[in-house]
Amino acid sequence: MHQEIIFESFIMINDNEIVNMLKGRGLIISSMKCRYCFQAIVLVPSKKKIDGFEWRCKHVKCSKYKTTLSIIDGSKFEGVKLPFKKILKILLNWSEGRIQSEIIQVVEISRTTLAALRSIIIESIQTYFQNNPIKLGGPGSIIHIDKTMVNHKMKAHRGKIPKEQIWIFCIVDTSFSPSRGFCCLVKNRSSETLLKIINDVVK
Repeated sequence: MHQEIIFESFIMINDNEIVNMLKGRGLIISSMKCRYCFQAIVLVPSKKKIDGFEWRCKHVKCSKYKTTLSIIDGSKFEGVKLPFKKILKILLNWSEGRIQSEIIQVVEISRTTLAALRSIIIESIQTYFQNNPIKLGGPGSIIHIDKTMVNHKMKAHRGKIPKEQIWIFCIVDTSFSPSRGFCCLVKNRSSETLLKIINDVVK
């Protein structure tokens, strides 16, 4: 229900407000240059594009005067042939914890399209955390550290037993509400491996 209320609020926003919001959040680029004359081009309304906007060169001396580009060209979602309102609806469904089969049914998209969008989102998350490493703990804070094995067990004699144990190392800071945590797969549980992770994550 919470996700539906948020999406309905997006429906009520006019197209210009949505574009400005997407620019502010870095989901689409805020400026672009013509690929032929290298001059700044403008974002204008368009009935031909699914999002209602397009980048257009307005320099009369350009060899490709009035050449247009999609609003998502140069953005993380370049190549995804979906209107931005539908992309936002997919993101909201994901944030609510919906599984892929439910999203496909609710948003009415193909599994291939969802898989392409999922890859973009995962890559964006990885890039974000590479540029903004998680730091937990600090003076006066208590963190909780533990490791857990996540190998599945056979049920009703179905499936295969994994050849190797799979361990996850977890660090949680409960001074936040909700708590913040860091988890990663570890190939071995040696002190050298775990201490390096602790030194990287804990302030």
